[in-house]
Amino acid sequence: MNVKELADLCKVHYNTMRKWLADNKIKKADKAVNSPYLITDDVVKKAKKHFLNEDPKTEEKKEEIDNILIQQLTQKDKQIVKQQEQIEHLQKLLENQQILTLKAQEKVQLLESKEEIIEKSKEENKGFWQKLFRKKEG
Repeated sequence: MNVKELADLCKVHYNTMRKWLADNKIKKADKAVNSPYLITDDVVKKAKKHFLNEDPKTEEKKEEIDNILIQQLTQKDKQIVKQQEQIEHLQKLLENQQILTLKAQEKVQLLESKEEIIEKSKEENKGFWQKLFRKKEG
C-alpha cells in the first residue's frame, strides 16, 4: 500500500497523510528523502484509528454490544407479546364482568318493580277502613 491509497482509505488529502506519517516517525524504505514509507498493517490501523476513529478492539466491543442489545430487544419483544395476550385476556374478563353486572342490575330492577306491584296490589286489596286508618297514622 502506498501513501495515496492510505490517504484515500482514511479519506484525507495525500499531503495530510504524508505529514501524519512524518510526524509519527513511520519508517521509510531507506534514508533517501523521497524514499517511500513502509506502510505496514500496524500503520494502517493507527491511521484508521487517528483519522476515522476506528479501533479494531472498539469495533469488536461494538459488535458484542450490538449482539447483547439484539438479545435484549428480542426478550423485550417476547415480554410485550405476553403482556398483550394478558391485556386481551383481562379485557375479555372485564367485558364478561360488565355483562354480568348489567344482567344483575336488570334483575334488581325487575325485582324492585315486582315489589312495587305487590305493594300496590296489597294496598288496593285492603279495605276502606284500613286505608283510612293508615292515612291517619302516617
